[in-house]
Amino acid sequence: MDFLFKVPVLPGLVAGTVKLLDRYGLCPKALIDELPFHAGMYITNTASIGLHDVNHHIYNFGNVSLFFSMGSVEKIAVVEDGETRMKKFLPIGITADERVCSGAHYARLFTLMKYYIDHPEQLEVPPESVRFDPGMEYHVPKPKLPEPAKQSGVVS
Repeated sequence: MDFLFKVPVLPGLVAGTVKLLDRYGLCPKALIDELPFHAGMYITNTASIGLHDVNHHIYNFGNVSLFFSMGSVEKIAVVEDGETRMKKFLPIGITADERVCSGAHYARLFTLMKYYIDHPEQLEVPPESVRFDPGMEYHVPKPKLPEPAKQSGVVS
């Protein structure tokens, strides 16, 4: 690394090459596994270091599309039934990439998420119908049994 940073043009050249490889989906797996920019979602608890929630930017490198952060618990005065009392709130910051999903879909998602947080018993109600995409498997395939196990009637 010392050599890399001593040559004036080399760090920019290496970073530019990595960005170009990523743009065309040619980054080596070892590099993807090492870099923090290839994930479905970031979840961070900034309360562990005493910070508030953050609204983080989405990078144009990698494939992170959601950044979810939780901050330090805050005590806020609220008025309920004509009485003022202190309530604890967990601040949450969510940054979503509009290239993955439109703002209207995210708004619907967060409306439903808030509803189910307020009414968790609704998560136990089975859906009225389940829609399947043709040609897709929605189960873990059963392992194939060896021939002797099938003949003896052993079922796992």
